[in-house]
Amino acid sequence: MPFGLTNALAAFMDLMNRIFKPYLEQFMVVFIDEILVYFKDREDHDKHIRIVMQILKERIRTWTVQTNRASPLTKLLGKDTKFVWDDKCQESFEKLKSLLTQAPILSLSAEGKDYVVYSDASHRGLGCVFMQEGKVIDYASRKLKSHELNYPTHNLELAVIVFALKIWRHYLYGEKYALNRNSFASLTLSPLPLLLELIAMNVCLSFKSNGAIANLQVKPVLLEQVQDAQKLDQKLVKQVEEVQNGRESDFSLKKDGTLFYKNRLRVSNDDELRKQILIEEHSLPYAMHPRGTKMYRTIKEHYWWSGMKKDIAKFISK
Repeated sequence: MPFGLTNALAAFMDLMNRIFKPYLEQFMVVFIDEILVYFKDREDHDKHIRIVMQILKERIRTWTVQTNRASPLTKLLGKDTKFVWDDKCQESFEKLKSLLTQAPILSLSAEGKDYVVYSDASHRGLGCVFMQEGKVIDYASRKLKSHELNYPTHNLELAVIVFALKIWRHYLYGEKYALNRNSFASLTLSPLPLLLELIAMNVCLSFKSNGAIANLQVKPVLLEQVQDAQKLDQKLVKQVEEVQNGRESDFSLKKDGTLFYKNRLRVSNDDELRKQILIEEHSLPYAMHPRGTKMYRTIKEHYWWSGMKKDIAKFISK
């Protein structure tokens, strides 16, 4: 791949995992740009190393064919080489241009399906990949802040988890996502400031029985409060009955009985609850204090109530 891609590490690790998929967790693991082969006795260990080396040897032959595509062009750069642009050079140029200009296609997320975040951190920056069912939805990366340069490795691993949660929290509300295995240790060696950021986002941690992969469920308290408030609002109770009887086209019910308006959560006529929603989108550490228009666009993606835009303008003006 071309140099300078921010997702190069993730792409390389994904490629290695696909190549060695039949042997992962049996006698080997892939971590970023490293391959670890392990076993109990020396004889089996040597056997497994030979398997790994053979697979890499076969793949290198394939990759060599790919790199040869540029050879007609690189030969022109040789010392005392006459610059002659022939059909092979043109063919190589067109092929390379096609490979470099066709960007990978990102997938759209599907509601109700689990997400996976592959993350990694170094002493230069943080990077993560957001995926669902093996398809990439988004990439994200940033440089380290000045105080993060002093973080040990496990703190950086947690920092990249917090970074991913902040960016993709609108996908993860009420959903589950799996962390890649190298982030597991960071959850048990967490500095207090990063833990407080997770608490501020109402993150619930749960672990699979084998302890190898951590599942995080982002389930905000507000969601439960909105669901409970719907049951106490008589107007919304009647709307639920109308939806069940097929008399409301703009409203819909989820499997748990929660009322939605055009795929947005219907908020009851509760001033305190609405105020909490506005505070979350404006005043919490990960909200970045948006102005009125930005805040309205963000809230309307998830919530709806009559007079919402007017309430937001009033809240911002205070």
